[in-house]
Amino acid sequence: MVRITGGSHRGQCIQVPAHEGVRPTTGRVREAVFNMLQTRLAGGWMLDLFAGSGLMGMEALSRGAGFAVFVDHHPTVCQAIQQNIDRMQWTNSALVIRGSVPRGTTLARIESLFHQWSAQHGDRSAIIFMDPPYGRNLVGQTLSALGQCRFIVPGTLVVAEHEDGTIFDDLSSWEPLQYRRYGDTRISIFAKIAGKENSE
Repeated sequence: MVRITGGSHRGQCIQVPAHEGVRPTTGRVREAVFNMLQTRLAGGWMLDLFAGSGLMGMEALSRGAGFAVFVDHHPTVCQAIQQNIDRMQWTNSALVIRGSVPRGTTLARIESLFHQWSAQHGDRSAIIFMDPPYGRNLVGQTLSALGQCRFIVPGTLVVAEHEDGTIFDDLSSWEPLQYRRYGDTRISIFAKIAGKENSE
């Protein structure tokens, strides 16, 4: 188990799924990421891709995010995330989607959910976190796919946790803002570029 490091549920334990490849983001990295995001987080919409433990999305909810969507392709992982959400009483503030990213059908469902939420809350921006499996270039592929989504408006932030030496193939829609190293972990933050709006 790991603990939430900040906000209303600070110190609460999260049950980590017993599944190969699930790597909960360390407390040090979570603290650093949310210190950078805090001014954008309150009441906002958080998307946790390749969610694994779901810890980043839950940390966001604890720290004031209005809604969090967790996406993972493995049923056992999705079940564990849902159990943690229920235990933390976030049922009305979170949704778990079983799906693969950057598959278009999964992104289309996310986009529909975001538009429904933003229509009710008047918020047109999202914060996206991703920590895909290493060695498969999924950060670059996912950034490219997200750049084509209509719900990704200028200024949308993407926080990517990745291995050293990761190559980002297509950053035509994204501006790199920060790059940090924490031991073996790398964190890159990107913002959607104004003027690269997607066609309706």
